Amino acid sequence: AGTQATGGSAGTGGSTSTTEPDSDSDAGLALTDLLVDDFEDGDDQPLISGGWYSYDDASNGANSVLTFAGATGSTIVMGGVGYESDKCLEITYSFDQGTYTYAPYVGFGASIGSTATPYDLSKYAGIAYVYKGGAHRVRVDTTDVTDYDVYGSDVPAATDWTAVTLPYTSFSQQGWGQKVDLNLSHVMNISFGLTGSTGQTGTLNIDNLRVVGATNQGSPDMTINPVSPPTDEVIASTDIPNPL
Repeated sequence: AGTQATGGSAGTGGSTSTTEPDSDSDAGLALTDLLVDDFEDGDDQPLISGGWYSYDDASNGANSVLTFAGATGSTIVMGGVGYESDKCLEITYSFDQGTYTYAPYVGFGASIGSTATPYDLSKYAGIAYVYKGGAHRVRVDTTDVTDYDVYGSDVPAATDWTAVTLPYTSFSQQGWGQKVDLNLSHVMNISFGLTGSTGQTGTLNIDNLRVVGATNQGSPDMTINPVSPPTDEVIASTDIPNPL
């Protein structure tokens, strides 16, 4: 599989990579990875502590709608068809600005910590998952941000299943709130936000969401030199004396 695209917000360095998923993307994790959810159980609970939630812009005078595939009303289920698996998280959305001054929005996330007991992700290097659908922003909500200007990284739309790895160094605030450091030991949510314009609709599928211990293989720890064959020499004699 080759690289399809590169994107994401610039943070303190690093880059976001999106690639075609390997055929064995569902088959196991690196020992340093933490699987947040593979969605196979279909419920509203991640595989670690917490629960899935959604939000929209109704309280700001807009009328955007987000619905989980297979859900009835406002319930949350994981009813999409997964990447080489039975299930994934799938949402459909429509944007309506209504009387809201800014761009309409919807979103969803996994609440894995709280102000009193945040989740510690400081030993991990980034977030990885497989997706297809609309452009979105992956966000890490921490207790240190109190004005919604949370750290995030932008991911472009994809028509086919695409694997993305987002190193935390690619995450940044959007700049309209108070600037704070990204403290990964203070995590409350891993969330996905979408914005658009009135009349815009779409879908987004997410599968195999995990936090990863490494986002690249690093530099080699040895030097490989060019081939250097020995110089030809004429052997004076092939006689071998009897050592006995």
